[in-house]
Formats: sequence, structure tokens, C-alpha cells
Amino acid sequence: MTSALTRDQGLSSGQLPSTGAEVLVKQLESYGVEVVFGLCGHTNIAVLDALSRSRIRFVTTRHEQGTAHMADGYARVTNWPTVCIAVNGVRISCMMNDRCSSRLCCSSNAFSLA
Repeated sequence: MTSALTRDQGLSSGQLPSTGAEVLVKQLESYGVEVVFGLCGHTNIAVLDALSRSRIRFVTTRHEQGTAHMADGYARVTNWPTVCIAVNGVRISCMMNDRCSSRLCCSSNAFSLA
């Protein structure tokens, strides 16, 4: 098993990412995502770890509906793609209600990850 230090050194030398979270973050970077809004939790800690080593800024929120509103507002103002993430369970439905309403209002630059 490779250590985190070896894995990080491999990433800096141009090798492929070694975890699913690193692949996800690299893909978000390729889409031009600069900001991710979300909650910290045990189910997304690997993604948060990969985000900490990327150029993408993570904004911690306290409620899923607020997270979706922030991502939607940021996307509307900047016209840049944004992402909101939440931990699993009932909290996702709280975030998804707002995401659906923002889709109806034609905001197409904010994306949700659950």
C-alpha cells in the first residue's frame, strides 16, 4: 500500500490520480470549477482531502439548503460553474429541493454532488 506522501509525490510528477476523490477533483478542475460549497462529513472526507491539495476553494456551510443557495447565487453572479456537496442521508433531499428550483429559474452553472 502506498503512503500519502508517495501518492502526493506521484501526483506532482504528472502521474494519474490514485483515488476516486482525486479523479473527481481533477475533473472539476478541468471543468473550470473554482469554488465548491458544502458540509464536512464522514462520507465526503476523501473529497475534502483531495480539494485541500487542489486550486479549488472549499467554502464550509452549515445547512444544505443554504449550500445550494450559495452555489446557485455564485454561479449566477460570476457565470462560472460551481459545485455543492453534502453528506448522505436526508440532508441530500434538503439540498436537492433548492437545486430543482434553481434549474427551473434557468441557472445552469451550479451542480450538486451527493
